[in-house]
Amino acid sequence: MKPSSDQTKPMTFYPSLEELSSFDKYVANMESQCAHKAGVAKIVPPKNWVARKVGYDLAEMDIKIKKQLEQSICKTKVAGAFTTKSDRSIPSSTLPGYQRLATSSNHLPPQHTSSDDLEQLYWKQVTEDGPPSLAYKAKVQATLTDPDQAVLNLANLSSILFGMTEEVPDLCLPHLSLGMWKTTSCWQVEDMDLYAVNYLHHGAPKTRYCVPPQFGYKLEQVAQKLFPGVTGSCFNLLRHKDIMISPKLLLDNNIPVNKVVHEQGTFLVFFPHAFHAGFDHGFNISEIANFALPRWVEYGKRFRECLCTNKKRSVSFKMDKFVEKFQPEMLSCWKQGRDFALHPEDPEFVQRYCGDMKTRLYLGFITNTEFERLRESLKLKRKIAKWFKEKFPNLDYTDHFELVKRDENYLNTPVLKLKKSDKSVKGVDKLSTSNHMAVKKKHRQDVVVKKGFGFKGEKFEDLKAKRSLFQCPSNKKHKFKACRTCSGCKEEDCNTCVYCLDKPRNGGKLVLKQKCKKRVCESPKMGTCPMCRLKV
Repeated sequence: MKPSSDQTKPMTFYPSLEELSSFDKYVANMESQCAHKAGVAKIVPPKNWVARKVGYDLAEMDIKIKKQLEQSICKTKVAGAFTTKSDRSIPSSTLPGYQRLATSSNHLPPQHTSSDDLEQLYWKQVTEDGPPSLAYKAKVQATLTDPDQAVLNLANLSSILFGMTEEVPDLCLPHLSLGMWKTTSCWQVEDMDLYAVNYLHHGAPKTRYCVPPQFGYKLEQVAQKLFPGVTGSCFNLLRHKDIMISPKLLLDNNIPVNKVVHEQGTFLVFFPHAFHAGFDHGFNISEIANFALPRWVEYGKRFRECLCTNKKRSVSFKMDKFVEKFQPEMLSCWKQGRDFALHPEDPEFVQRYCGDMKTRLYLGFITNTEFERLRESLKLKRKIAKWFKEKFPNLDYTDHFELVKRDENYLNTPVLKLKKSDKSVKGVDKLSTSNHMAVKKKHRQDVVVKKGFGFKGEKFEDLKAKRSLFQCPSNKKHKFKACRTCSGCKEEDCNTCVYCLDKPRNGGKLVLKQKCKKRVCESPKMGTCPMCRLKV
């Protein structure tokens, strides 16, 4: 596979034993091929690499499960979004005991023909009406890899965390994860934005979803809109690891989601700040460990931790020794609290805001105290001041994000493929193809006649005057955008006009590609690019 600069699809690697002997160097080589841009990559070890020579007879394994969790699903009003609750009062067990539970009739997966088929059944079962869906999972701090296995042993990974047992005692040790059908791993990012490697020792596959790191903030935006109650108590709510959002709902909100099926005998590598989630296809045992490369240090310095009162959820450690070793020139500033920079995956509007803050401080428009207060809000919550939003109204701010929700029954509705002989479009008054083309042609004519309109109470001369206030050195022809804050923008779709019925969720073919007739912006904003400047 030839890498490209915009690689966002998961890559699969087939290394030799010699290449795997230095795991940190091999992962760095994967990143040189842009594997980290997808957030996750798969490693298929060579056939002569064996993790456990004696096999997986659970009766022979002396491992006790002290904490077995009963996981229940709490549905919401939005299809494809739910939370999970874990009952920690379940008695301890053993590996054979957990296997008997996972393979009992109540916890066997339904009949299916493929992983895609099982994925549809999973989302149907966890979202349909009825009693809460239950599954059990367990986590044990242990390893199943042979101690004499020198290559890719998760207990002895070559990593900058190696030898830092005092600083990061728990994160240096691998742990086993036991799952069954419908065991759900909610959206989460690794503690301190570390790397993670997951090896599936034995059992059924897992379906894993991953959002590329550069789109992580958009996932957080969707979660904050879907769960405003949790957001009120903790802004970084995904750190709680109990929120699940379907990939279809994320795709509707323009968030790319990569899917990987994790099979027995393979590794998955998750890169810094890569949000991931998924579910198990049946009984399985996997081994997980965190590790880090020098590239992670900046992520570890800037990660946003859980902000709620229950600090036990958050795992963090001091970065002083890592800064001293890998960024010695910044050590003095770091210890004095003067080493302020943005998170490597922060979006453009945060970068522009940070630059504007520094300019205002330099020009004396804000005091050092005000700057420190703004900086702390930006560091913890990406909070943007009102004056900056007024200056640049068309950037992709968190509170300007408009959530797209799906129909409640979309997960239970099969995707229908129309035959070539069937030219009708369900939901748009059963218009024929010729009628569709006539409507589309008329719409295009209307656009030509009404060029510059589409906004309530705005005339073409007024829009032209607004455009003249900006100057773009690159001579780009910027369009006007809806403000997303007026009553017209917040109006819900009517689902009855021709534009609503043309949308796929209502059975249409997306021919007209227009928003609902009722959603007319009252205060359009001029679109700008980073090069645009306001004429003085």
